[in-house]
Amino acid sequence: MASVAIGRRRRRVRSSGAVGMDYSGAASALLIFATLACCAEAFGPSLPRKPLTHSPGLTSAYSSSSTATLASAATDVEAATVDLKHTEYSPSSDHSLHDPVIILHGLLGSKRNFASLASSLSTQLGKPRRILALDLRNHGENGQDDFRDDMSYPSMARDVLGVMDREGIERAVLVGHSMGGKVAASLSLMEPERVG
Repeated sequence: MASVAIGRRRRRVRSSGAVGMDYSGAASALLIFATLACCAEAFGPSLPRKPLTHSPGLTSAYSSSSTATLASAATDVEAATVDLKHTEYSPSSDHSLHDPVIILHGLLGSKRNFASLASSLSTQLGKPRRILALDLRNHGENGQDDFRDDMSYPSMARDVLGVMDREGIERAVLVGHSMGGKVAASLSLMEPERVG
């Protein structure tokens, strides 16, 4: 397989003639997030789904009894959320007019992985925004005193929602790398009105 560098992208030409793109850095993280957001079915039945009401003849895959089960499980899960540690990077100008950006790291990572990116974003974005880098459950500063066995994407998404609620954030732009991208996609599916 031949590899040719073109700007910040690298094209790989396979022997079959197919061309694939390799993206690096932040572009890779955004590409992963966009792909996950478009492929919600990859998460399987672990996410609660809302009934389809826009198409006649289609019904929800969940019965009313399973909806009640999900509702009772939600109250149990709320107590099990983790108070995520985070670092905030704020611009010097007024940032309250625009949705903040929340950065979510990948598996075995931490909020420190994106410290330079978050610092740059806070000063270089055209619209000033708060930038928050989070340590997800069992990672970084959260794994020391508050270890949890449950590492499901919906649970981690509820942790992020908890941070948003405590910080008074109604909507946010989510940027996730790898596992963080799946958490962002889960949150987007659970609470689409909270994601900008």
